[in-house]
Amino acid sequence: MVSSGSGNRFGHPAPDTLQAWIDTGAQVVRTDQFGDVAIVRSGDGSLGFATRRDMLGSS
Repeated sequence: MVSSGSGNRFGHPAPDTLQAWIDTGAQVVRTDQFGDVAIVRSGDGSLGFATRRDMLGSS
């Protein structure tokens, strides 16, 4: 999970860093793209994420 504001002046997250994470197979979830993000545990114990957009049913 990457917490960053949309259009932040620092350019975070750095494109090279994002690509390195993606190259390792990580699922990258960014607050500047998804809004609020929560880590959730399903009934079988696996972890996932939910966004405010998911919870509100908006696109």
